Amino acid sequence: MNTWKAVRTCLITAAAASLLLSACASAASSATGNQKSALPETYSETDAGEGDSFGTAMADSAAEQTGNASEAQGIPNGGDPAALQQRKLIKTVNLSLETKRFDSLVSEIQTRTKEKNGYVEHYWMSGNSIRNPEESYDIDSHSRSASLTVRIPSVQLDAFLNEISASANVTSRSESVEDVTLQYSDIESHKKALNLERDRLWELIQQADSMDAVIALQTRIGEIEYQLNSYESQLRLYDNQVSYSTVSIDITEVGNYSPAREDSVAARIRLGFSSNLSRMGTLLQDLFVGIIIRIPFLIPIFVLVLLLILLVKLVSRKQSALQPPSNPNKDTPDHGQKPPKIG
Repeated sequence: MNTWKAVRTCLITAAAASLLLSACASAASSATGNQKSALPETYSETDAGEGDSFGTAMADSAAEQTGNASEAQGIPNGGDPAALQQRKLIKTVNLSLETKRFDSLVSEIQTRTKEKNGYVEHYWMSGNSIRNPEESYDIDSHSRSASLTVRIPSVQLDAFLNEISASANVTSRSESVEDVTLQYSDIESHKKALNLERDRLWELIQQADSMDAVIALQTRIGEIEYQLNSYESQLRLYDNQVSYSTVSIDITEVGNYSPAREDSVAARIRLGFSSNLSRMGTLLQDLFVGIIIRIPFLIPIFVLVLLLILLVKLVSRKQSALQPPSNPNKDTPDHGQKPPKIG
């Protein structure tokens, strides 16, 4: 009997150490995919003997007591009243901006993000600067555009959006809110139930009188630890999404801001006419400056064309000199007729 107690003590110690190590290792990994159900699974029947039947019965007893405890707390279907009092909202905002100060605006967004204790999750930029003297007057050149995804603490979201909107021309804005309160409280309820079951299984291990019973209980405890780690990872993901709102910002560099849309016919005509005049003026300026800056390439072309014209004229003159002159006063035959005599 003393020998069995010593073996059982060693097994319990080894099981606790292995479960602790597995919990630490799995806590570092993130939860992906659908998680297992928090309710205890039914053990398959084996021919391990009375010891295995005893372990299975004790596991079923622990699961039954866990379910009763959950019902006693008044948590039907994972609805925790305490968690429902505080809503878990995931906010997402999309902004489209126009700016004449591209570099300054991008720098300001990054600075405002740091001031609000947020961080830039993604940044992308493309295009040529319209301020570049080598590219600005090229008709085929394109202005710069950028895309940023920033994470801002939810309590600072409104202040951040107001500051950024005041620094640029907002062409579009959309906001969405996802309520994950029920999912969050459901996971917390599963965690509580699993913790109760795990504590009860540890108590039953102390009472086990066979090796098979200890192994069966340890297997179930390992499954519970895996599920608990998965639920904790999912809760941490929800906490991050709720605490930090996601703001997606698209920036376009422009020479003139897009005017506000007006519905009246006169306003639409006026805005369209002024917009076309502005574009025509810009086109003429770009064309004039484009010709001026391409003079080094145009001079050799002009010289070649001039030489070609002179060469054509010279060849034409030589050909004219080689041809015999025609006599327009050539005598015509009189066919034997004599001129009449006078007086």
